[in-house]
Amino acid sequence: MKNFVSLRIVTLVLVTGYMLKTTGADADVTFLGVAAGDATTNDVAVWTRAKDEANPQPTAINVQISQDPTFITGVATLLAGTAGSPTDYTVKSNLGGLEPGTFYYYRFQTTNASVTSNVGKFKTAPNPTANVPVHFAFSGDCDGLIRPYALASQVPAKNLDFFMFDGDTEYETSASIGSPAVHSTGNIPDPTVLVPTATQSQLFDDFSRKYREQFLPVNVGGQNCLQPFFAGQGNYTAYDNHELGNKQYINGGAPAGGSVGSTTGSPPFDFLAGAGVDARDPANDVTPNDGSVPFMNKSGGFQTLQQVFENYQPISEPGLINAPSDPRTNDTRQLYFAQQWGRNAIFINTDCRSYRDIRMKTAANADETGSRADNPNRTMLGATQLAWLEQTLLDAEQTGTTWKFVNISDPIDQIGPIGGSLTLVNPPTTAEYGTLGSITSIVTTGSTNNTRTVTVTSTVGLVVGQGVSGTGVPANTTISAINTDGTTFSINNNATIATGATLALTPAPSTYSPVTSDGGKSWMGGYRAERNALLKFIADHHVQNVVFLATDDHQNRINELLYSPSGQTGIQASYVEVPYCLEIVCGPLGATGPDLISNHSFALVKKLADSIANAQIAQNLEPIGLGGYHGLQNVRRLGDPHADRLRQPADFYSPDTFNYNVLDVSADGKILTVTSYGINSTVQNGFVEYDPFNNPERELFSFQIKRHP
Repeated sequence: MKNFVSLRIVTLVLVTGYMLKTTGADADVTFLGVAAGDATTNDVAVWTRAKDEANPQPTAINVQISQDPTFITGVATLLAGTAGSPTDYTVKSNLGGLEPGTFYYYRFQTTNASVTSNVGKFKTAPNPTANVPVHFAFSGDCDGLIRPYALASQVPAKNLDFFMFDGDTEYETSASIGSPAVHSTGNIPDPTVLVPTATQSQLFDDFSRKYREQFLPVNVGGQNCLQPFFAGQGNYTAYDNHELGNKQYINGGAPAGGSVGSTTGSPPFDFLAGAGVDARDPANDVTPNDGSVPFMNKSGGFQTLQQVFENYQPISEPGLINAPSDPRTNDTRQLYFAQQWGRNAIFINTDCRSYRDIRMKTAANADETGSRADNPNRTMLGATQLAWLEQTLLDAEQTGTTWKFVNISDPIDQIGPIGGSLTLVNPPTTAEYGTLGSITSIVTTGSTNNTRTVTVTSTVGLVVGQGVSGTGVPANTTISAINTDGTTFSINNNATIATGATLALTPAPSTYSPVTSDGGKSWMGGYRAERNALLKFIADHHVQNVVFLATDDHQNRINELLYSPSGQTGIQASYVEVPYCLEIVCGPLGATGPDLISNHSFALVKKLADSIANAQIAQNLEPIGLGGYHGLQNVRRLGDPHADRLRQPADFYSPDTFNYNVLDVSADGKILTVTSYGINSTVQNGFVEYDPFNNPERELFSFQIKRHP
């Protein structure tokens, strides 16, 4: 190993400006897992959580790093920091002085070396002038209902340069077995209606618990959920609506509103601001950027959730942005950045939550995606970040960087007509999607006396909507809810059932509903003018080979992008294609939606894709897929032996799988290869482990694009 002793370390575990002090000798602790992220050419952030559950106390933690995976040679041991309660016993440090384009291995230990964590791996970015291949992947959306995230266990084998974890890294609302939902973070649509809302301690404790659960097994001896995934490669990370509670806090640039944070809904409140405002009122569509109205991103609740996210993700501690002319952005944490990966690729990670205006609602509390979304003053990125993004793209083009990968947490393509939904042409029937639930009988372990709660040994694998019949059970009874205790479920009728009774179960019909519109949190559905301004900038300045990366829609699709050169964003006829620009919408890694499809045949996917594409064509929209995209070659699709000739919508679409996409840039930058890997979706609360025989990871589709020019 080459002069590793020169490696420097900057400890980042800080709490209100000071470092926790260690009390006494190192304690015996349990390490939750390890992760590394935000790699540059010579720096990386490393993370762990270390706690002695029997005797919690501040504990000093060391980190060891080496280019040797066995840690026999070239090992540097450094103080990582102190695990303590203010960060929920997480420790995060920045390691510097690293060599560019190099794989490193790391692990954590107590300072007395009595306990050692699992081993993690990361790669530093290559020199910006190096002509080297780039090999990375991305996905997002990990809902506790789909734990242990079987597909995620396969990612480390890809030996990636890095993985982009694109938001919804936990789900606060997932009342999955063994994991109750968090306390409510706010009230939508009308925050003036006083309801119990999470206090500061509840926000911290609830969301910390949700992140911890992402590292823990759900089956004895089973996969530790995302623990092997996080250790398997370096990561970049973004947050989305679920990290922020999926209510008022999701709009960092919206008005902060009044007091919030009370277990009773009445004073006293923990936070003087953060209740938000009424999204149905057009007066709240744009927050004045003159300092007259406090922003949500300055509220105590938002900042608590942001801090918990940072506690549990391997991201470098961000500095504060100095933008006095932009009050929306000034003095906020900079979570957006760009990292060059060799001569031919740049990775750009945006922050699509901290500055966005409110997610608008109609009087009926549906997403408002009509003319209000055309307001040119509405923003998702904020003025400072938008200007930075445009300049970063322009600089990359002018300096000869071929591929510009822009990560966004919400899709920027267009699925449905402006302000409306598609009317599908010959879509699949409910029966064609398949039925759900393979358990055909179950024995009760407690009696049900004219109530709706049924007690059994385990509810794992049961599906809402399954029919229930047996002695004492009324006709037309179905499972209406799976309770978090793991031993009870609710039915839709009162029943009187004896202990030890055998109940017959029938499969549930699918309730799958395809994505047919652009929702209020998407660029097209809620922030149309800023979307158009960004895409027009790309087109006007001839920024080429731009690839947007998005998740959130819980399906994998590839699409070209349309924009209005005239800025008439409400008139579909004014839209044209953005040259040499596309979007990949990926995922979920493990979340709901795909689980509602049990028919995984290509015929089903083709019928659904065709029904969407034909409806889009009827509306003068760009149909899903790449069709005649310039430089497209070598298209492959599982189930379609003629994919490269046909290049039909289904060849770029997967709605029924858990998936991630791998992107490869050739060393000379001439070819981008995109490969979608996935498994068939599995049922909610099924706790399904990876099955290499019956449900192996496989290539769903792939294609290549030649750079332009």
